[in-house]
Amino acid sequence: MPAPGVRDSQTPAQTIFSTGMDTPAVTSTEAPKRKGLGSRLASIGSGTDLTRAPSGVPKREPSIASQVEDVVKQLGGDKAIHSVLVANNGLAAVKFMRSVRSWAYKMFGNDRAVGLVAMATPEDMRVDAEHVRLADQFVEVPGGGNHNNYANVQLILQIAERAGVDAVWPGWGHASEKPELPEGLAGTAQAIRFLGPGARAMAALGDKIGSTILAQAAGVPTLPWSGSSVAVSFEECGGDIPADAYNKACIHSLDDALACCRRVGYPIMLKASWGGGGKGIRKVATDDDVRKCFSQVQGEVPGSPIFAMKLAPMSRHLEVQLICDRYGNAASVFSRDCSVQRRHQKIVEEGPVSQAPQELLKAMEKCARALARAVGYSGAATVEFLYALESREYFFLELNPRLQVEHPVTESVSGVNIPSCQVMVGAGIPLHCIPDIRRLYGQDLMSTQPFDLESTSQIQPLGHVVAVRITSEDANDGFKPTCGAINELSFRSTPEVWGYFSVKSGGGIHEFSDSQFGHLFAKGETREGARRAMVVALKEVKIRGEIRTIVDYAIDMIQSPDFIQNHIHTGWLDSRIAAHIKADRPPWHLSIIAGALLRTLDLISTRSAEYMGFLTKGQLPPARLTLTSFEESIVLEGTKYRVGISRRGQQAFRLQLGTSHTSFVDAVVRKLNDGGLLIQVDGASHVVHSEAEAAGMRLTIDSRTCLLPNEHDPSQLMAASPGKLVRFLAADGAHVQADAAYAEIEVMKMLMPLLTPAAGLIHIEMPEGSVLAPGNLIARLDLDDPSAVLRAVPFIGDFPPLGPPLIHSGKADDVFAEALAHADSIMAGFSHDLEGVVESLMAALEDPGLALLQFINSFGVVQTRLPQSLTANLEALASEYEADLELAHTQQVEGVRPPEFPVAPMQQAIHAAVEEVPPADRAGLLAQTEVIAALLRAHAGGREMYTRDTVSRLLLRFLEVEEAFQGSGDTTEQEVIDGLRKVHASNLQQVVDLVVSHQGNKTKMAFVLRLLSAVVMTDPQPFRPVLRRLAALASCPDVAMRAQQLLEASLLAELQTVVTRALSGMDMFSGTQLEQVLGHEPALPASQIVEAGQEQQAGAGPRQRHLGRRPTMLEGLFSGLDPAAGLSPSRMDAKIRLLVEAPAAVEDALASLLDHHDPVVQTRALLTYIKRIYFPYVLQEPELFKEADITCGLWVHSLPAAVAGSSQSEQLGTAIVISHLGQFSAALSALDHIILKTGYSGVPRGTLHVVLTREGAAGLELSETAKGILKEASASVGAFGSFFASSASTDPVQVASGVAAEVMAASSHLLRSGVESVAVLSKQGRLAPLRVGFWRDQSCQRYVPDECLQAAEPIGFQILELQRLAGCKALRYAPSRNRQSHLFSFVDRPSARSLPLKRVFVRAAVRQLGGTSLLDAAVAGDGMAVAAAAMEGVEAVLLDCLRDVNRLGGANEGSGQQGARPDWVHIFLAALPLLPLQAASAEAAIAAALAQAAVAIMRRHGARFRHAAVAEWEVRLRVLDYHDPWRILVSTPQASLLIQHLSCTCQSHL
Repeated sequence: MPAPGVRDSQTPAQTIFSTGMDTPAVTSTEAPKRKGLGSRLASIGSGTDLTRAPSGVPKREPSIASQVEDVVKQLGGDKAIHSVLVANNGLAAVKFMRSVRSWAYKMFGNDRAVGLVAMATPEDMRVDAEHVRLADQFVEVPGGGNHNNYANVQLILQIAERAGVDAVWPGWGHASEKPELPEGLAGTAQAIRFLGPGARAMAALGDKIGSTILAQAAGVPTLPWSGSSVAVSFEECGGDIPADAYNKACIHSLDDALACCRRVGYPIMLKASWGGGGKGIRKVATDDDVRKCFSQVQGEVPGSPIFAMKLAPMSRHLEVQLICDRYGNAASVFSRDCSVQRRHQKIVEEGPVSQAPQELLKAMEKCARALARAVGYSGAATVEFLYALESREYFFLELNPRLQVEHPVTESVSGVNIPSCQVMVGAGIPLHCIPDIRRLYGQDLMSTQPFDLESTSQIQPLGHVVAVRITSEDANDGFKPTCGAINELSFRSTPEVWGYFSVKSGGGIHEFSDSQFGHLFAKGETREGARRAMVVALKEVKIRGEIRTIVDYAIDMIQSPDFIQNHIHTGWLDSRIAAHIKADRPPWHLSIIAGALLRTLDLISTRSAEYMGFLTKGQLPPARLTLTSFEESIVLEGTKYRVGISRRGQQAFRLQLGTSHTSFVDAVVRKLNDGGLLIQVDGASHVVHSEAEAAGMRLTIDSRTCLLPNEHDPSQLMAASPGKLVRFLAADGAHVQADAAYAEIEVMKMLMPLLTPAAGLIHIEMPEGSVLAPGNLIARLDLDDPSAVLRAVPFIGDFPPLGPPLIHSGKADDVFAEALAHADSIMAGFSHDLEGVVESLMAALEDPGLALLQFINSFGVVQTRLPQSLTANLEALASEYEADLELAHTQQVEGVRPPEFPVAPMQQAIHAAVEEVPPADRAGLLAQTEVIAALLRAHAGGREMYTRDTVSRLLLRFLEVEEAFQGSGDTTEQEVIDGLRKVHASNLQQVVDLVVSHQGNKTKMAFVLRLLSAVVMTDPQPFRPVLRRLAALASCPDVAMRAQQLLEASLLAELQTVVTRALSGMDMFSGTQLEQVLGHEPALPASQIVEAGQEQQAGAGPRQRHLGRRPTMLEGLFSGLDPAAGLSPSRMDAKIRLLVEAPAAVEDALASLLDHHDPVVQTRALLTYIKRIYFPYVLQEPELFKEADITCGLWVHSLPAAVAGSSQSEQLGTAIVISHLGQFSAALSALDHIILKTGYSGVPRGTLHVVLTREGAAGLELSETAKGILKEASASVGAFGSFFASSASTDPVQVASGVAAEVMAASSHLLRSGVESVAVLSKQGRLAPLRVGFWRDQSCQRYVPDECLQAAEPIGFQILELQRLAGCKALRYAPSRNRQSHLFSFVDRPSARSLPLKRVFVRAAVRQLGGTSLLDAAVAGDGMAVAAAAMEGVEAVLLDCLRDVNRLGGANEGSGQQGARPDWVHIFLAALPLLPLQAASAEAAIAAALAQAAVAIMRRHGARFRHAAVAEWEVRLRVLDYHDPWRILVSTPQASLLIQHLSCTCQSHL
């Protein structure tokens, strides 16, 4: 091995690059000891005169240059340094530049007094290196390894001469310890100063082996090592240790290493003499360790001599900072403790030393100074010692002939700017003249008087400093180096904490740089104070990008008990790493929430962008855009979590674990400008950033990190980070064990082993020497046991108890604002707790203090800008109202409404204030008060009006979206979207929002239904315009049906008035009233009002008006009631006949009058109701009787011909009117008594009608017997899952169960009486009554409920032949718009393999046939004309049924809106009036006429029948003098027609 002075004679040849200048490449293999070689090479390459001033460098300001020269001269220097070449990069260069800038300003009043020239590689430029920014000028140099640039001595010499600098600062690492650099600089024509030791001193002390030989020769204590027997003093060799002595201390081979380690004794440190910064050093404890690590030490520092040194257990790493001048003076600047190390590289430094006796520290410092003086050292140096804690001894480690990265620790506790001292020493200024050194020794700063550096006492250290290195390493993966871009780097200095970083946001760490890129320093009066300040500082550091850092690990480490109590040593951190102690990580649930939300937001962005791409290109977008519901699988620490995510707003999400509906958490997410997320969850906010890497997604949550790994295939051995594949440790095809090293890679100048995840045969995929990128496949494994590979275990459990994400307020205005925001989110297509939103919204709207609280908020915004008089008036009115509210709340008088908000007085006060100011100022005051005026206008109608306006706005928002998607004709939804694209071409995001809202239609419809029930149902009249639009939404059948029902309910009161006037003896119609209802509704298009009659012809006499047949499109309740119709007779029987026969929804109006306060109206309503539902089968006029408070009715009626198997020709119909169910038993007894008294006991009983006059729960008061039955839960009736179940004010199931219990309690009485069926009517406010019906089951002699009797009375059941639906299961019911037809549907699926078919049955009664044309044909005796005229009435009802079928299926006729369209429809019509046909001989002709009319209907409307999926329609016609009816059956698919009557059958094809 060479001696230190001739080290480079055996180093590989180095190439000098042109660095952008005209210097040809020169190769040298000679030792650099020949003086001036670098200078001569530079001269030859340039061909220019070196005495000429350099060009392209910062110009020197003459005044500043003169000042520098004067100061240097005054301080005893011999060479003014005007510029310095910084031959380093990264943190070293940044720290030096900032220190020199600070010193220059303090010394010369100009921070640019000393020019700084930097070197910049392509990698530095690519990552926007900070030192390049700070420099006055920079020179581009070749990239790659440092031998091409910062460690290339010849290149540095060239640049120094070209730039004309006065000095070169080497920093640490790179060329800082190469003796040929100071030697070469000394030989340049300009005699460029080297800011460090001379070549001889560096050669003697910079080499670890050489310095240890010299130290032990000087009597400095050393540990046992491979050169313990070698001792050569500096005086003997002059710094050039003889080669034979040097070689005795070296290890030359693996065998030498084994022998030496055994001789010295394990544990041993194998070291490369030229190594540093943790490179070229390994701890070995066995021979096997030596065999594995020896080659790694050789590889990390190629060509370096290697030695072995005994490992000192439980020791501290202490350092002494030296500054030496060119005159043999040396000053020690306190000491540092650098014991926290990983892989023998420092992580935490602190000073001064606190764990060694002061006497020992002084002796150690004295020893360090003596060693430096002995070798003629100049500049800054660090002497490192090991302090054995048990024996309290110190041992020499090495002398670093350079500045070290942790020198700011010493600077802070001493007040010495060490880089500036290097510059001044380089300028030839003696130590005693340097101001900072004089301050350290307590000397007069203005003097230059010499003093004895050995005997003069120093000041006490200025507090305590703790420093933490910020490195680009993954602390949770054994401090593996990483490199890549840095997106954000944020750190704010404070008086207690400061730091240096070699990069900024937008920069990065490249693969050839050092892993350390930052250094933080915290100062305190004590060690604990400094430690706490450091913890705070580290938590404020934000570093985000492709690299990993040790920040979160350092936070956890310096808060550990061992560090706090100062119980640390050089092996402490490595022991933590070996024990797999990792940094504090975010709570598991927070990591899962953040990961799920990040992936969800990425999906939303991706899908939205793709959708926008289709729209931008004018292409039809996909049929489905899912932006509200997602599912993610996330793996964390071996556990797989399945998370369902639903959007509850633009920024609100609900996350659910697995399939549990109870384990969920709400979160609010906002995107930050830097690409991160601000997540609010469980009452706290968290900043989250993510970075995708080969292994998965790394999250940084509040400065704590975690990895969400991809589900890894262990047979694929892939690179996790950039680097170089140095060599394979296993042969191709060899068998490897789990956790065995199979290859070595070089990452940022460190050799790292790669381990196998499982045992198997390895197959190499990349050659040695390959440059690796993350994700590269290095090798494959044929696993020995694939089943033994650990896989993520599914998580079984719930989220921990978590609160809401936001701070909630119980104030009415805040509750209202939050509920309204949630409602808007629902209308935007997002999911939410519908019941909770409606409940909160209604509670806030009903709060009488809502307006006051809103006023206070608005008033507070403008209060200070309003005139004082107006402010006082408004405050007085608000205070008065608040007092009234308090009084009303205190008294709480039932029936007394709270006071209304003083809108009018406040408006008057604002108006008066505006009038009082000058005209020129009125516009400004109006603008200032607009926020209050707008609030007053909103509340001008009181609480009810404000509620209506709020709900209307939500309904209109629903309509705005859904009406846009109605389409027309054959338009598909995609074509509708294309149309929206054209309308919103300037803002395509609005199209995406509309699509998302529309696709949340199911949730929106459920919410609208709840709003309709909660608000609109109580008073639907003000909502008529909105209800009409809702009723026209074919794509929203449930909402359309509900809106139609409420629209009808809004007209029910007016229809009740019409009926009441008719039954009270007054004129039946009030023209102005009916015109308002039917003819002049502002929101009802005139085209939708169909006049029943024609205008009188000119000159014709008055024409007899009749009840119109064709219904309106929307207000179906009034179908058949002509607003212009009148009655020529005024007798009551004519009025009742009109109500009986009118094809309008008279039943519900009549039922609502059965509890009328006027007994006359009540009686007539009951009579009319009976006659209407039994029309035309009443044989004897109903008779009414009064028994106490119970009304009873009796009548005799015939049976419809459709009642199969009945031997009876007539039955006795009965009715009882009672207030509640508890009277049922007594009413039956009273009815029996009346029947017996009137002589009807011999007539078979038919249906018993029961009317409950009390509403809701009041009518459900049960008898004791029924209560017992109900308690046993043996009486229950299922309500239809349609309009009844969702819109009734009383729960239909509750009503049905109560009725069933009472019927069961009285079943024995009913059976004895022979009652065939029971039908109960229960009122429910403004809506149609609820019906519950029972049939007598002969087989079990009990009464069983029938769901169909909820749609029709038993007689109607028979007329409509509903018994034919008995085989259909799970029927659903929907009434028609005019409530004259009934739609029943069910899903038919004969087998599991069959496709489900939606079958619909339509049943309707035809109350009017043909009108005047039928009468004219009957008078003429023309049977064929009678048949044709009758089919006109049938056709009108058929068309109504088709409209209802399309509405039920959610489709407009001819549109592409499919919805839940029926697959098969059957229509049955029962004509109630008798056809006036008497001639039996004309049956064939009549059948032909009917067939001809049916064919004509199919020809006119066949397309509509097919679109509605009508498979068959059937008509039953009653004929005078015949019991059997005519039947017309038309089969649409087969295009066939069949007409039957008695023996006459007519069959044909359409």
